[in-house]
Amino acid sequence: MYIANTTKQNWHLNVWVPEARRHQTIPVASGRQVFIGKDWNSTQNDSVVLQLERFGARPARDANGKLEYFPGILYSHDKPIPVDKIEMGHEAVVESQEKRAGAELTKGALGFDAALRDKRTRKRLARTSSLEVTQDVPKGTKPDGKEVVFGVTVANDGTDRLNLS
Repeated sequence: MYIANTTKQNWHLNVWVPEARRHQTIPVASGRQVFIGKDWNSTQNDSVVLQLERFGARPARDANGKLEYFPGILYSHDKPIPVDKIEMGHEAVVESQEKRAGAELTKGALGFDAALRDKRTRKRLARTSSLEVTQDVPKGTKPDGKEVVFGVTVANDGTDRLNLS
């Protein structure tokens, strides 16, 4: 079985293989794939697949479709995972992270807006409330124009608007 890591982090997958008497730790470097289970029977293989799927891993054939809430692990039973599938998986990871970040920013903006209201009357004290998130640039590097910047504005009627750039 082949396991591919589509994220920018190194993964250490812990799996329990039946009849092995202990768990196995499988290191998978960022953007790489590893072959595991050379001597496993189908029961052991299926057990590991169930464990991987429980934590969000998907079969490599699903990389062409929509991968919502994808943590970044693909697997294939019989052949190596093509590079284009790993790249598609990485794009799905980034998209999932952006959606989560936007949702958390919206929650923060709505909470900020609620905190700015008059305690007694619950009336708004400001016309709009805005929050903006900007990606930090590591020390010693210059901005390259690809930094993530997005914000949320809460209007007077309580609706929110997400701005991605």
